[in-house]
Amino acid sequence: ENKMPKIKQTLKSQLTLRIYNQEDKDILDKASEKTKEALENYQQARDNFETVKNERLEATQNDVEEAQNDVEEINAQITELKNKELEKENGYNSGAQEFLSELEATGGDAWNDFDKLCSTLGMSREETAEYLTNLCESDEWAAGCIDPVTLCAQIRQESGYVADIVGDNGLAVGLGQFHECAVQEVNNQYGTNYTSSDRSDPYKALEMMALLLKYDYSKTGTTEGMLAMYNQGNANGINTTGGQNYVNAVMARINH
Repeated sequence: ENKMPKIKQTLKSQLTLRIYNQEDKDILDKASEKTKEALENYQQARDNFETVKNERLEATQNDVEEAQNDVEEINAQITELKNKELEKENGYNSGAQEFLSELEATGGDAWNDFDKLCSTLGMSREETAEYLTNLCESDEWAAGCIDPVTLCAQIRQESGYVADIVGDNGLAVGLGQFHECAVQEVNNQYGTNYTSSDRSDPYKALEMMALLLKYDYSKTGTTEGMLAMYNQGNANGINTTGGQNYVNAVMARINH
């Protein structure tokens, strides 16, 4: 019995029943079955403790990694918001600036008369550029089916940048020269509620124009097909003389 403390000390230092010096082994061999069972239970408890500790450590490490990923994502969002704030302070974003540079480089009348469009919208060049860029790129409107340079060329071709212009013997109205049937087409396709009078509102006119172009692109799959369908009213427009002439006239506005 007086040798029990030595056995306990051995277990605490070795943490296993499998490694003993000969003296300890002899002591353990002489221990009662009750003592051996108690020592086995003790060792099992220590093994279980190590297993649980390692599992919790691994879980904690995973939690830390997830938290780090969350922090990185939040930092990226903060950076994006800061960049947007800077863009607002500067008056326009990099995409809008690129559009202005590209439109100016064409040297066509879509650029030469661009200030007239800015006046129609009541915006500066930079504000107009940002508005048109968003109109072209936003999923809500054109969803990338047309670039803002080409859109300007088309607006210039349709209306000369004049909001209340009327053509086709009174049938076509506004910046996009919409017929009433085109207004209805947009409403049918997108569940909107534009009216005939909205054609003279420059902002609503451009919204309808962007939506109709998106629909036309979904039917044709090409820029030329989209423009021809806008003009001719059907997906086969590019195969008509009128449709091809219209595409050529639009591109001429940007010297293409």
